Amino acid sequence: MNNNPLTSTQKNVLDILQKTTKKNQITGRDITNRLKLIDDKKTPGASLRLIINCLRTKGYPICGSKSGYYIAENPADLRDYIELLKSRISKQQEALDGLEEGYIVFINVHKSSDSVSINQRGLGI
Repeated sequence: MNNNPLTSTQKNVLDILQKTTKKNQITGRDITNRLKLIDDKKTPGASLRLIINCLRTKGYPICGSKSGYYIAENPADLRDYIELLKSRISKQQEALDGLEEGYIVFINVHKSSDSVSINQRGLGI
C-alpha cells in the first residue's frame, strides 16, 4: 500500500467518488469534466485512470465497470472486482507470454533470412 499523502487532484477525485455506489456510478468522462482534467487527445481518460490507479494502490476500494466508477459498499463488491482484475491480469499475462514467444521466433526469422516471411517460418501470422 502506498502511504504518500494525497494530491489535491486525488482528493478531488476521491470526494466525487465518495458519493457513488454500485447502483449510482459515475463515468470517467463526468469526473474528468467536473475537475477539468486535461488529457492528451490521443488517450482520453488517461489522466483519470492514473489517478484512480494511484488511489487503489493507496487502498481505496474503488471499483469500475462499463458504467463507470464507484466505491465498494461491502466486502462482496470489492471481492468481485478483485476477481475481475485478477482475470484480466491472467489474460494479459497469457498475451504477454505469447508475444514473448513470438518475439523469439521473430528474431530468429530475421537472423536466418530477411526474405523469408514469418508465415513461412511457422508463426502463422
